[in-house]
Amino acid sequence: MGRAWSGAGDGAAGEVVLSAANRAAPASERPKYGGLNVLRRPAGACPGFGSCHLRLRPEVNERTTVLLGDSARLGPLDYIEAHVHGPVELARDAEAVVVDPAFAGTPIADALLALGLPAEWHHGFVLAVEDIPVEPLGELRWQAFCAGGRAREHARRLGMSLDAVAIGRAAAVDGYSDALKDLWAMTVALGRGRGEI
Repeated sequence: MGRAWSGAGDGAAGEVVLSAANRAAPASERPKYGGLNVLRRPAGACPGFGSCHLRLRPEVNERTTVLLGDSARLGPLDYIEAHVHGPVELARDAEAVVVDPAFAGTPIADALLALGLPAEWHHGFVLAVEDIPVEPLGELRWQAFCAGGRAREHARRLGMSLDAVAIGRAAAVDGYSDALKDLWAMTVALGRGRGEI
């Protein structure tokens, strides 16, 4: 594995130096961001950033650096951010595409399956609207969005339950707003797998 930063101390100076170098590099050479799935979660290291993911081959670790948490400081430090340096070529670097079952039978699943990679399906995330709390659960933005039933009311406009397809459909119409980001974070944190509903 390449260099690791703790996210504290002089690591921030290293991030600034790399950020300037990355801006000067061609897009194909800039780091690709992802998560190191050390807990072997079926839905990936950081499903709050997307419900489908690529599992890369172990050889890619040779050109990967890691950072505990989120370099953008957007959420809790519950995963290890990975930066793959250089191009990521699917045929060479990807071991499998892991798909959310909400996409089964959709053009998105068809496109992912057409990549020619082995496909796997994880448990998915589904959150019934009535299961969305009406009081804040904590200090994170998505937790505060629950206050006064705001999140539940917003979710009700999307249907009786939330999953990747419902949130994606809303984002296609209105853009990926903070409210939709928060509803997805809530769906991942509080939702159940498709087989559990």
